[in-house]
Parts: sequence; C-alpha cells; structure tokens
Amino acid sequence: MLGRIVATAAVVGSLAACDSLLEVEDPSRFTDTDLDLALDAVANGVEGSYQVSVDYLFNNSAILSDEMEHTGTWAGWDDQDHGRIRYDQDGRFDGGGTLMRSRFAGWDALARFDRLEGEGETIDPALRVQVNVAIGWIDLTLGQNFCESVAVFEGPAVSDMVMYQQARDELAAALAEANAAGEDDYALWAQAGLARAELYLGNFAAADAAATAVLANAPAGWEKLALYEAGTATNWIANISAFGFNHASGIRRKWWPYVDDSVWMMNDPLSRDWLAVDEPDSRVMIRHEDGVLGVDGVTEFYSQWKYTEEGADIPLTHLDEMRLIQAEAAWATNDLPGAMTILNGLRAAVGLSPVAAATSADVFTVLLNERFAELFMEGHRMNDIHRFGVVPAMMTAGDFHDTDSPRATKAPLSGSEGLNNPLIEDDAAVRCTPLATAG
Repeated sequence: MLGRIVATAAVVGSLAACDSLLEVEDPSRFTDTDLDLALDAVANGVEGSYQVSVDYLFNNSAILSDEMEHTGTWAGWDDQDHGRIRYDQDGRFDGGGTLMRSRFAGWDALARFDRLEGEGETIDPALRVQVNVAIGWIDLTLGQNFCESVAVFEGPAVSDMVMYQQARDELAAALAEANAAGEDDYALWAQAGLARAELYLGNFAAADAAATAVLANAPAGWEKLALYEAGTATNWIANISAFGFNHASGIRRKWWPYVDDSVWMMNDPLSRDWLAVDEPDSRVMIRHEDGVLGVDGVTEFYSQWKYTEEGADIPLTHLDEMRLIQAEAAWATNDLPGAMTILNGLRAAVGLSPVAAATSADVFTVLLNERFAELFMEGHRMNDIHRFGVVPAMMTAGDFHDTDSPRATKAPLSGSEGLNNPLIEDDAAVRCTPLATAG
C-alpha cells in the first residue's frame, strides 16, 4: 500500500491542472486518456496528495501552539511562534491551498468516474469509496486548522463549523458506501473521521457512538497512517525538527523541565505535579543533548523524537483517539467517573500511575494532558487549545509579545484562494483570524 499511495500522489499535479495542460505532448506527463486507463492511480493520487500535505501543516500548527517553537531563522515561522499569521497570496500557513488542491483532485476523480460510467464503463466501487473518504478527511482537516475555508469550487468563504458539518455529512455517506462495497479499512477510516467531526460539532452522543463502533470493529492496534518514503515523499516534520536533520523547530520551552535526557522521553506532567513522582511517558519522545542548538545558533534544541526518519509515517487517527473521544464525551455530559476510567486506562497502557480527579475542572486537566500525550505531533494540539478556549492558559509567560498582545489561534483562508476565487476578497482586513489575549 505504501508504494501505491506514495508513488501516485504526484498524479494530483495532473489532475488539478487545466485540460489544456493535460493534453501537452510530454511523455513524462499523464494525459487525460492515460488517467482514464489508470483509475487506481487516480484514486491513490487523491488519497496520497492528502497524506503528503499534512506533515508541513502539522508542523506549522505545532509551532502556533504550545507544542513546538521556532528554533531557526525563518520569518514566517517566527511569526507563527509568536502567534502571528501572515495572510498573503502564498498562504503562509501552508497547507490550506494544498489541501484544497487535493480536494479538487478528488472532485475531478469523481467527475471522471461519472463520465466513464456514462460511456458504459464499469467503475470499481472501491475507487469511489477511497476518493469520497479522502474528501471527507480533507474537509475535516481544513476545519481543524483554518477558521474559514471554501466548501465548493469557487464558492464563498464558510466557517470551520460549516466545514465540520460538510465533513460529517461526507463521511457518513462514505461510510455507508464503504460498508456496501465491503471496504472494511475505508469504513473504519470514515467512521473514525465521523467520530471526530461529531465531537467538534458538540454532538457528544453521536461522537461516542461512532468512536465505540470503531473500537468494536477494528482489529487490535488499528491506525490509519499518512505514508511517507524518504526521497519520494519526505516527512517534513522529521526533516525540519528531528535530531540530526534541520534543527529549525523544537519542543516549546515550557516542556523542557519535564524532559528526561537519559531515556529521550518527557516525564508525565501529572505524575510529577499531582503525584510528586517522575514517570517517563513513552508517547512523548523528545531527544535533547547538552550543547546542541537550533539553527538560530542560540536556542537549546529539544527534538521531537516521534518521527526520527524522513520516511516515518504519521498517524492520522487510531484507536486511542477513539478512546479519547469517548472520554471527552463522558466529561462533556458530566459522567466524570466514566471519563476517568478511560483516561486512567490510557495511562495504564503506557505504565503511568492512575490519577484521581473528582471535579469537572480536574477531569478536564487530565483529558487535555492525555490528548497532548496520545496525539503528540499528530496535528491536534492547536485546535484543542483553541476549541477549549485555553490558549492563554497554555502559553507560558513570554510566549505572547507582551501581556496585551493578541495571539492567533487558527489560520485564515489560504491567500491563493483570494487571488483566484472571484467570491473571495483578497484582503487580510476581511479574512478571519481568531485571536486570544493574554491576561
């Protein structure tokens, strides 16, 4: 699967181009006829283009949050490190334009399937399932990272909540389609996305039901990965923030006192702060060696050590995320003992001591701690502290420019959309950028 998905991700460049470009006489380029004869590559290209777009996006999101900080010399990342999002035609918070191009490739693929079926060809239902699930996940990812997006081709800007609703509906339809086609793996991926979308929409019963269904139907250890391959589709997080590569982003300094250099792990904050013991957490791998600096030549470099090679795969979702969704649904509906049973179960699975929490506020602290650890460097942290409204509380002193400076908590629409979409005003003054203020 890795070879098929990664190798065909480049097909998207052809899919997203105009028809005249597809017809250029160039033996290195896919023509429209070529693609009609390689529909598996078309479907793999849609999914692959989504997968290879998330690494850079997740790294940017981590730098905007309290997960990572900029340790290099790039002005754009320094802005994000300090909570500034620069709206421009290049979409400086990279990923929005790439995600929307991937979605366009998905729409193009579905239109191709429709045309070929109209011409009397039989299309493997599995290909539609693959494309439709990928489109749903693209919209879900856009909602997580951008305060507004475009839901339809050349449409108006809509809010992240509208994107969640669209993703929820797309994934529900794709789930039914996957079940009908007997595509169990894509059914699980669709169901997991549905659980996440319902959670973000505040539909806790529906989120819990979807997460429970994944846990009931998935094999032990199930996860959905974004696949990378060094030299073909490089994992940008490893390339830019792993020890021995480009030391341009490292773990934010608020976490440095918890890092155990002897085992390259972070000690669990709750074990230290609540139980007065140090317990290394194998979910949060961080490598630090005295004297090793970031690219800036000044900052001590604390490397994320989850992705250590340029070909390391990135989890998009997994069973532990489903357990976290169950726990959050329980907490949100005031089933505090139920939430703590799940959260302490996650801690026990990695050898951490249980913690006691009786109040809603304390259970929330445990939930946020466990989401940080279980989903470390998987593109969740910024959206979590944004949606819970705790950005100022999570950013330590000095992470705001001063006590009155606002800090961006999500990115605006990609600037390239404003340049090319007649319904989008290419003006930062009218684009959304939610802000939090320290105080």
